[in-house]
Amino acid sequence: LKRTLLKHLFTLAMVSLSKLSDVGYLRNLNYNDIIARKKLVKMKISCNGKKHSNYLNCSAIRAEKEKQWSSKKYLENNLQTHVEQNKQFLKQNLEVRRNKLLRLLETEAENEKSLLEAYSEHSKCKSTMLIRSTALKQARDSEKAKMAENLLTEHFRKNNPDLREMFRAADQNGTIDRWKCQLNELKEQKQSEKLDQIVHGEMESDAKLYEEKQAEEMELQRLQAREKHLEYLRKQLDELHSRENKAKQLIEKEKCLINQLVQLDQLENQRRLIEEKCQRELYGRELLHQHHTALRKRSTL
Repeated sequence: LKRTLLKHLFTLAMVSLSKLSDVGYLRNLNYNDIIARKKLVKMKISCNGKKHSNYLNCSAIRAEKEKQWSSKKYLENNLQTHVEQNKQFLKQNLEVRRNKLLRLLETEAENEKSLLEAYSEHSKCKSTMLIRSTALKQARDSEKAKMAENLLTEHFRKNNPDLREMFRAADQNGTIDRWKCQLNELKEQKQSEKLDQIVHGEMESDAKLYEEKQAEEMELQRLQAREKHLEYLRKQLDELHSRENKAKQLIEKEKCLINQLVQLDQLENQRRLIEEKCQRELYGRELLHQHHTALRKRSTL
């Protein structure tokens, strides 16, 4: 009986010792788990704090930049720079157009100069024709003077009876032939003079008509050139006015777009502020939930 009792007591002691060792081991395990969980919670809290601080810094920098970009001074500076760029572009276009107009004026001046040179050449031709006509006139005048002398001598012979009788007695037949020849020559000279007068008149009329035609053609060309030049200048002015109006319209559109962008930036800022507020609230709720869970775990332990 003693042996059995001792054996039973020994088994009971061993069982109790094993139970006590298991409980201690479990207690040690639960304590290590709690420490590890605390460490994880602390690490999570530190990571979330760093993220939250970084987020706040980024949001502060973003808000400053957006405030700077949405300020009136920044918009005025941007508008001023844009207006200056447009002015420079318009000045360059105006300089190009002025140079083009100067070239056109130079070409027109050269054309007028060439027309004047052609007119001067025509006047030179006219002067040569006049010189030729004067030379012909002088030759005709000399021939007329000779004819007048011959006629005077013949008249003297006719009116002087002695000379007339002497010539009749000497060679009546020869004088008649000579008179006939002289009369024929006079007729031929008169006809040639008439023909020369007619030819000279026709030449003068032709020269006048040619000069009038040349003057009319030159005047028409000059008027056509002026009309073309005026039409070109009108087109250039219309293009300038249209481009100026387009530039004004573009500036107005740009201003409207800038205002719309400012409004959009303001709305985006409001949306971001609301999102940040919501994220902060969510972050606070999450921290509170984690804190409550940690407290509950501690209370259960």
